[in-house]
Amino acid sequence: MKTKQIITFFTFGIILFGGLMCKNITAQDNYSEEQIRKVIKVFYTNYIEANSELNPQKADSIKNEYCTPNLINYINTQFEEGRLDYDPFLDSQMIDKTMLENFRVIKDSINNKIYYFSYYRPYYKKFINIKLAICRKENFYKIDSIFIKFNHEMNPN
Repeated sequence: MKTKQIITFFTFGIILFGGLMCKNITAQDNYSEEQIRKVIKVFYTNYIEANSELNPQKADSIKNEYCTPNLINYINTQFEEGRLDYDPFLDSQMIDKTMLENFRVIKDSINNKIYYFSYYRPYYKKFINIKLAICRKENFYKIDSIFIKFNHEMNPN
């Protein structure tokens, strides 16, 4: 029961901070799907490689380049308070280069700032899906929110 509360709190917090820190996006915004896909692919490729090489300084530098400061601060706070014990960018405690062997980036069909990063985990024999909110800061696209448990069944019992 406590785990469900922590996950709910964490997800709500990311949604709240993401919604407050990114401008409202309408259909008139010129979000370049190609550019956003490239940003997500480069981020995840570099991030997974840095972490699989056990280079936390490089991983932090990559996060600072591709993520909003509010998202990074929120995630760091969750780690410091013991509410998070896995990597929220990958929904995993273990990171290795096999995550790069079969991944995909998919744009949401309704909201032009939502994208899904999915990678295949052979051990589990399934794709792990990470829902991301993207925002434009000045002339750059950045990851502004992570919705990790979006595809898990919500069970009130």
